[in-house]
Amino acid sequence: MQLDRDTCRRRRQRESSAYCSGTAASLLMLLAGAYPPRAHAQAVAPPDAVPASQTTAESVAADAAFDTGILQQRGLDPQIADYFRSAPRYRPGRSSVVVYVNDIRRGRINTRFDEDGALCFDKTFLGAAGLVVPDAKYAVDGDVGPDTCYDFVRAFPGTDVTLKPGREEVRLVVPTAALRQAVADFSGYSRGGNAALLNYELMAMRSEASGMPGSHFLSLNSELGVNAGDWILRSRAYSQSQDHSGFQSRHLYAYGQRTWLRLGATVQGGQINIANSVLTGAPLTGIQIFPDAALSKQERNVVMVEGVAQSQARVEVRQAGGLIYTTVVPVGPFALTDLPLLNNSSDLEVTVIESDGARRSFVVPAASISAGTLGQRPGYAFAIGKSRNLDGNKARSPWVASASGSWALGRRNNIGAAALFAPGYQAASWGVDMRVSSSSSVKLQQRASLQARKSGTQIEVSGIFGGLHENLSMSFSSAYQSSGYRTLDDFTVDAGQPGFAASRFRSRHTAALAWSDSRLGGLTFGYAFSNQQNGERTQRLNFSWGKSFAFGTVSLNVERDLSPRRETRYYGSRAYDRPDNTYYVSLSIPFGKRSVRTYASNTSGYTRFGANYNERIGDRLNYALNAERNTRDRSNAVSGQAAATSRIAQVNLGFSDTGKRARSYYGGASGGVVVHASGVTLSPYPVQDTFGIVSASGVSNVKINTPQGPVWTDLWGRAVVPRLSPYSSNRVEVMTTTLPRNVDIGNGFHQVDPGRGSVNRIDFELTRVRRALLNARDSEGNLLPSGAYVLDGRQHYVGTVLEQGQVFLNNGAGTDALTVALPDGRQCLLKYVLPERPSPGTLFESADARCTFQ
Repeated sequence: MQLDRDTCRRRRQRESSAYCSGTAASLLMLLAGAYPPRAHAQAVAPPDAVPASQTTAESVAADAAFDTGILQQRGLDPQIADYFRSAPRYRPGRSSVVVYVNDIRRGRINTRFDEDGALCFDKTFLGAAGLVVPDAKYAVDGDVGPDTCYDFVRAFPGTDVTLKPGREEVRLVVPTAALRQAVADFSGYSRGGNAALLNYELMAMRSEASGMPGSHFLSLNSELGVNAGDWILRSRAYSQSQDHSGFQSRHLYAYGQRTWLRLGATVQGGQINIANSVLTGAPLTGIQIFPDAALSKQERNVVMVEGVAQSQARVEVRQAGGLIYTTVVPVGPFALTDLPLLNNSSDLEVTVIESDGARRSFVVPAASISAGTLGQRPGYAFAIGKSRNLDGNKARSPWVASASGSWALGRRNNIGAAALFAPGYQAASWGVDMRVSSSSSVKLQQRASLQARKSGTQIEVSGIFGGLHENLSMSFSSAYQSSGYRTLDDFTVDAGQPGFAASRFRSRHTAALAWSDSRLGGLTFGYAFSNQQNGERTQRLNFSWGKSFAFGTVSLNVERDLSPRRETRYYGSRAYDRPDNTYYVSLSIPFGKRSVRTYASNTSGYTRFGANYNERIGDRLNYALNAERNTRDRSNAVSGQAAATSRIAQVNLGFSDTGKRARSYYGGASGGVVVHASGVTLSPYPVQDTFGIVSASGVSNVKINTPQGPVWTDLWGRAVVPRLSPYSSNRVEVMTTTLPRNVDIGNGFHQVDPGRGSVNRIDFELTRVRRALLNARDSEGNLLPSGAYVLDGRQHYVGTVLEQGQVFLNNGAGTDALTVALPDGRQCLLKYVLPERPSPGTLFESADARCTFQ
């Protein structure tokens, strides 16, 4: 049997295959003399041959009758014939395979196969593949335990299992009812864990100008925190220094909180902001209880898309023109839930592609997906405490008590009410959200206040209307506030200070209209009007248009200030009383990970022309350069920025030169530090209230995709998952392409279901292996015959002798003694020695081997 060595080498690079000489069944049939001449040529084809060849070889293997006498003469156990008599299958035990569920890659999973080579649907596999665990009655052995295999096909009729040993793949097509939903029982979410953290954001800037002394600015925003026993403790402060004034620090807040699942609410105490569902929040030093908004995700397993497939079909879901989800469903009704939406305002375009290529499409309005929720969890909130001073202008700090409630009225309406009490000040509010159609909703809210027997009110109404016409939508908002209305913040400040009346509005109105067309592009019109209590008015009108062409994207933005002229406005040293009007046009041309943008802008009669170059290098670095010409003072300006994400921090650097001997430089760094039971781990992102620690078995520089973004393991093989959505399913996955070549992974995907405040430990089992290509000879120096089997100490199949006596071992550092079953029925002991130190950059090592007879 002849094999192309280059083909073997390419296959070993493409997949971690343990052998490269066709299927084990094909070799066995050759040894046993079971192939007719015509089938021989078909059977020796590689496993990745065309489907017709695979079908022929499999049918021959299924019908073949092995000569057990020949197998015994060649030193092979006749039971091997029974194992390989049918279609290609996996060896009994565990194998690392890539699993696809409904054509969605679930990652590489360490999967168990039974004595017949059939897939074992145990709890470990079901959890990693995101499948439902069947009832106990479907247990294969009748007893339910951690290692129990379930009859998944009987539990979920219509399930199709395809095993592809040659590709190290398992492909499943299952009914949508078999897909595991987000955890429905709160007890299923992780709890506990202890860790301390520090988040920081540091920025430094220096400015230089001709004839003036240079100035510098330094700021530090920091947050200290502890997570312990589901308690969350946080303290945030801000410090800055301007020139030689020294550091000025301000403490922003410090609080502790914990969510009680039994109550469905969060208790928070310390320096807090009122979590009032109707009245605007205010800073307090006190305690409050309120519904945890994340718990509303408990109800997110709603059906977003329903349909019927006439055959095994592929379903594609698009939103805002982008493909957000694709899957394969079996014949019959299907239901899709928990889709990764881009937003809550764009419709879903669903296409069902049948097996014969027929297509059917329909639209699911976005408003119908979240009907009845409107982003607000029903429940009650209570708060009590003393008003807190944040900016130093408080005239009083009274005690405050607040209560609010929110209720769902059917599927389309929500209503809420609230009240707030303080000595000398009272406020009340009510509001309702109404869904008037499948794509339109309106919100109405009223607030009232009473201070020193002077009352006031504030009324707001807003709405969004979709489906007015094809590709046309509109939104609006309007608010009115009487002169006597006061918020709690207004009540606590000195109303006589300058600018107080100017800071309060009388009425505000906004409107927006959007239209898009595949040929003309997208158009947006917007209008905003504001009238302050002191009579000052502002009006602005904006327009934008954008269109993508084959060469790039063209955009136009216009903003007009329609406000009345003021008596005196200054631009530098000149009086300037005209409203500002801005016109901006740009052309952006992409070149892969690079882009060039040219633009022109005109503001108040002065024009700027510029060009920008942007490039992204890998996952960690991007930079931009900009050059600009100002026609007003005939000056040229250049600037540059660079941003890098490392394993430990995010770093930003930049400079600017205005061409008038004025320059500025800045630099910044941000990230987080987590102290946990295993040590100290740095994060390039700020760490949120619910997070995790990844352990990659001590392997460094492994890229891991998290909900926050990619992170990389440190020298000790650990990394921080900085943000996990509480009471939801989070995907954490190892990018296997970043693993060293001598490292294998059992399961590169974990689905994490955390409770709020939990510190989650996520362990990926990585194993260092030493793949070896042996040049094997017998005791007399002759090459071992091609086609002989390599067996381990338990006489299990390990590999096959290739041409020129080569033997490929997936783990050449194993402790089991290896034997070779020769065609003449004898067995010899295979001995070899690998170098003491393996090379991590080498796919496999080469060594000489001797096979001696016992």
